Amino acid sequence: MKVEKKTPEVESSPDALHPVDDEGNILGIEDDYSMLGKKQNRDEFLLKLTEVVQKHLGTACNQYLSIKIEQIDGDDVCVVDLLQCDLPVFLKCDGQEEFFIRASASTQPLRMIEANYYISTRWSSK
Repeated sequence: MKVEKKTPEVESSPDALHPVDDEGNILGIEDDYSMLGKKQNRDEFLLKLTEVVQKHLGTACNQYLSIKIEQIDGDDVCVVDLLQCDLPVFLKCDGQEEFFIRASASTQPLRMIEANYYISTRWSSK
């Protein structure tokens, strides 16, 4: 499964994020099933998504997330619930590890010295 940055607009609710088209209609993940190979179904989608998470964030992250598929307006929508992790998590991509934080409404990468400081202050008492 190749991860591409081809993201439509996203509408948020307290429990989930739903990609929407230009008219505000929720987009399902049915078109994504066609990228899965032989098994083009919900189970294979969940398996591939779990593999991507493990590859880029590490197997230990599985305990902090719940991935499920729900029906909204007749479309399959992937819902990911996240728990706060008690350790820093690095994104692994192209042989490099990067550390990101949420800053207001954006995600920001930190340089190594910034990441060291952030991690030491964020998780020092744990």
